[in-house]
Amino acid sequence: FTKTFHHPPIERYKKLFEQHADEVVCPCSSMASTYGSFTRMEAIQHQICPSLFVTDEERVSLTAHLTNRISAYSANDYRRFLSAHLQLLVGFCQLSQRTINTTIAQFYATLFVTKELLSQTRFDAHVNMMHKQIEVNTPLRITQLLRVIREIHHGHGAISTYGSNYR
Repeated sequence: FTKTFHHPPIERYKKLFEQHADEVVCPCSSMASTYGSFTRMEAIQHQICPSLFVTDEERVSLTAHLTNRISAYSANDYRRFLSAHLQLLVGFCQLSQRTINTTIAQFYATLFVTKELLSQTRFDAHVNMMHKQIEVNTPLRITQLLRVIREIHHGHGAISTYGSNYR
């Protein structure tokens, strides 16, 4: 016999699937939902990005006692580079955060489409695989962006203000 359930709660679905896995069908030709409707991701930044070192206040505080004339310091004196390196660090943190946010937003908007009912185990495995792909691919996207920046600077022969990239 056939019994129809309209919008069954997840508990009933699980019980029916356990008891009648081969017989439970969905009358839909396909099922689609965005990943954002049933999953959440949380990015964990490197500990340096949320630290004081990437705030303007800290950068100003660390460099306040330095003179504006970088020629006052010897070529090997790190005080020449400190402000620029802190600004670069801020830029890297912002770039990685934007890339992560964009990647997660794209994932949330992506449709999960299936023509068959999935067991909880298969569903969880699929979602975990998608999360793992994002976890692996996002750092690669950031690295590719940094490579492009490096190649542009190298290809154009740009010389830094400090002259440290050609000595």
